[in-house]
Amino acid sequence: MKIRKILIAFVAMMIFTLGVQAEKLDFDEVSVHDPSIIKVDDTYYVFGSHVSVAKSDDLKNWTYIANNTVGNNTLLGHIKTNLAPVFEWAGNGDTTDVGAMGIWAPDVYYSDAYINEDGSKGAFLMYFSLSTGQDEPGVEHMRSLIGLAVSKNVSGPYEYKDTIIYTGFRNQEADKGYWVNTDFNEVFPESTPTDRYFRENGTYNFDLYPNAIDPTIVDTHDGKVFMTYGSWNGGVWMLQLDPETGLVINRPNSYNDGVVVDNDRADAYFGQKIFGGFWQTGEGPYIQYHQKTGYYHLYMTYGTLDQAGTYNMRFFRSKDILGPYLDINGNDAYLETNSDINRRGNKILGSFDFSAFQTIAESASFFSYRVPGHNSVYYDDESGLDYLVFHTRFKEKGEGHEVRVHQILFNDAGWPLIPLQRYNGETIQKDIDVSGHYIMVNQWTDTSPISKPSFVVTLEKDGSVVGAHKGSWSFEGDVLSVTLGRDTYTGFVLNQSTPLTNWEEDLTLTLLNDEGVSVLGARLGQYSSDALLDLAYENLELGRRTGIVTNLNLPSEITGGVSVHWSSSNKDVISAKGVVTQQNGKEKVTLTATLKYAGLKKTKSFDLETAPLIEGSDFNVIPIVILIIGASFGFIIYKKRKK
Repeated sequence: MKIRKILIAFVAMMIFTLGVQAEKLDFDEVSVHDPSIIKVDDTYYVFGSHVSVAKSDDLKNWTYIANNTVGNNTLLGHIKTNLAPVFEWAGNGDTTDVGAMGIWAPDVYYSDAYINEDGSKGAFLMYFSLSTGQDEPGVEHMRSLIGLAVSKNVSGPYEYKDTIIYTGFRNQEADKGYWVNTDFNEVFPESTPTDRYFRENGTYNFDLYPNAIDPTIVDTHDGKVFMTYGSWNGGVWMLQLDPETGLVINRPNSYNDGVVVDNDRADAYFGQKIFGGFWQTGEGPYIQYHQKTGYYHLYMTYGTLDQAGTYNMRFFRSKDILGPYLDINGNDAYLETNSDINRRGNKILGSFDFSAFQTIAESASFFSYRVPGHNSVYYDDESGLDYLVFHTRFKEKGEGHEVRVHQILFNDAGWPLIPLQRYNGETIQKDIDVSGHYIMVNQWTDTSPISKPSFVVTLEKDGSVVGAHKGSWSFEGDVLSVTLGRDTYTGFVLNQSTPLTNWEEDLTLTLLNDEGVSVLGARLGQYSSDALLDLAYENLELGRRTGIVTNLNLPSEITGGVSVHWSSSNKDVISAKGVVTQQNGKEKVTLTATLKYAGLKKTKSFDLETAPLIEGSDFNVIPIVILIIGASFGFIIYKKRKK
């Protein structure tokens, strides 16, 4: 009975210690990979790979329309039947798994000029890619195409109409991918593809020419329509489309061995090259004209997409739809030779990890995106708001992914900044007190599998910055300027809720320097460095001070990133690392914690007592209970209180 009472008390203490999680933002989530957005009336739709589609009326809560089904799919009807012509050449026709069919990254575009079979005008045009198919199990044939399917209803069913472009074909007569089996001679009768399309063995030259995947459609400012396409391989290319038919127009009248006069970046069949090549990274191209800045914006995703990958989103811009597209440093997206493209393009969002150990609020948790990418954008001319739409994976959640929508903010120079948290009606703040304690991430410019780690700084009321970096800050109107070391970043402050503050609304910031390096951050409270150190001192406690039998987990960082250094009065009994060595009798030890932040420090001492070693038959009841309790409470804990 006595042991039972002890265990009941133990459970009660555990519940008290865990506390209560604050209510978080709640959204209806969907998993749509490579989401491409279109707005119809008051509803937003995202179309993604493997025939996944969802809709929303607020960009926050989503419901599926179609999701990875074959059969009589509402989007494309019965896929294997309706897409039989394209599966015959590029697909994986024997499979019954949508994911293995290689239907990738569709883009849906409404053309009010499209002429339907019944003579009426107006239709939704779905440009889809078919890639990664197999003629033999386990061996990709490397043939791809982009097809066109049409519907009068955005949610389908879509009817296959024609193929827009073929890639991966070969100059090998016995192969199923022989170029004669494409539309090449329909486009250029009595012509033969240039030898440049092929390697010496007759296979397709992927170093120099595109892979037909990831199509997106863009309206120009003067009424033309273009399709951009391509991924890795020979880069990203563009073709002009006829809005009445949805098909390619304005190719040269004659093939001329693929050469386009006075344009060394174009090919007669494949169109205009605008990005990459030489198997350099780059996929999911998305172009939109931005009326407010007068630029065409090219978004790309670099790296690999899985949980262990390197996905990150990049940005270029051009005054001309056909380029050249440049980044903030003037680097061209087009590669003349095989060189590292990771040094080009503004990195707007990649993997980041804001640490829970650096937070302050009770029950606050980490905040992390893993490999976000393959985005589309929606520029809302009516509201004046711009949105970034992408999928992302998450820390400790495997390969599961979800759609996310963030605002895009453009600075006075027309470069994009992405707020830390997803869209929830936040607004740019101005003429407020932004001083306080912040957790930040520098996104740098690399393509790396490692999530960018967080650091903490305090924006003091006197305009100084202390903490992980020293510097200064100013806030004029709605523009925040922060100098961290030698680098100055400018940008915007928003009112947002994040798990870093246990979902209580505070400030977030998004900043950019002159070289395109961005910093994201969230305020953890209006603490000065002095106040933060005092709070950390108060919160640092021990769960148990007597009867200690197990090693102590002594933290090196607590409350808002305050560092803790430990010393012991008797390291043979309890070391400065918390290692406990029991003696024959009870032993008293004083552990001293030195708390440091921004050049300030405080010390706090704890008088502890270890339990003696127990011999003989008595080692069967009480010590076991002590061991259980000690395992949970014999470590350093500190209270993180709400601001």
